[in-house]
Amino acid sequence: MNYETFNILFKAKIVFMKFMKALLLSFVILFSGQLMAQDIHWSLFNMSPLTLNPANTGGFEGTFRVGGIYRDQARSVLGNLGYQTPSIYVDAPILMVGKRNWIGVGASIYSDKAGAGALSNSSALFSVAFHAPTDRKGKSVFSFALQGGYSQRSVDTEKLNFADESEFLGGAGFGVAGSTSFDDARISNNGYLDFGAGIMYKTEVNKQTRVKFGLSTRHVPANYGLIESNENRVANNPDVIAFKLPMRFNLHGNFDFDLNKKWVLSPKFLFTTLKKNTNIQVQMMSGYHFNKKENVTLNFGLGYRLRDAAEFLLAMDYKSLRVGASYDMTLSGLNDINNTVGGFEIGVSYIATIFKSADVKPVIFCPRF
Repeated sequence: MNYETFNILFKAKIVFMKFMKALLLSFVILFSGQLMAQDIHWSLFNMSPLTLNPANTGGFEGTFRVGGIYRDQARSVLGNLGYQTPSIYVDAPILMVGKRNWIGVGASIYSDKAGAGALSNSSALFSVAFHAPTDRKGKSVFSFALQGGYSQRSVDTEKLNFADESEFLGGAGFGVAGSTSFDDARISNNGYLDFGAGIMYKTEVNKQTRVKFGLSTRHVPANYGLIESNENRVANNPDVIAFKLPMRFNLHGNFDFDLNKKWVLSPKFLFTTLKKNTNIQVQMMSGYHFNKKENVTLNFGLGYRLRDAAEFLLAMDYKSLRVGASYDMTLSGLNDINNTVGGFEIGVSYIATIFKSADVKPVIFCPRF
């Protein structure tokens, strides 16, 4: 190989490396921008009542409620690096205010992990709700709640390869063992306080019809700096990216119609907005009472997440226990990659009722003479 040929190849390699570096950097920036809109979502959203709306806290008849839900997604594409989102919660009505109003308290914990960098978002949230019946019979109830807690975002930088880790000479040279990216110093795993609120109104229109509407918000306010959030440095260095977590709003509704003694029809909807991103879900569930006295009901139906997936829904009620499952079939352009295999969820909830022992005063029978 003569000098001119070597020089041409050398320059071509320089151009190629610059192009790949720019491509990788663009991917990192694009990926970072998408993180701003990342937040948990469920197909079985009603089986995660405290993350849906804190106004659900203690809004039931019983001593306490405990439940959990697990979502698994994108394994057909990412394998073990897919999305995994477990969550548990507990809540209870604890205090009567006057003759009809009451206060409920609750707590929920969830963890969301995804991707090659093990991007994680874990939260512990506490909520308190005030429930006020609006009629004498208590068939209509207005609820207001506050929620707050602590969230932690983290990413494993050792599992990520950045553009400046590419080796110029020798092979492709990307992700050289032992190399360190300048971006490592900019990425910090940190936590933040997270607050929210919710309102809800539920009413029994008649013996056959029950309706519930709710509106909730989260991240009021919330800041996180997965990528350095020092304000002075951000102002002086446009390459440093800092994020303010946008507020999230959930608008949801449930309708239950008793068609007869055996069948109930239950349409539901959820509208979620997070900055410029929206999520719209509509579902139609049917319930069949196998044994109404024992409260054994099979629930099944279909749902649709707009421009994303079809949802197949199944649940079983046995007295105060509910077990549910869902499967998402991808309908968007992503199905070319995952072969329509979307997310899978399973959830469980149980309402316990503890009756106090009767306080029976002893009766002394006095003999008559």
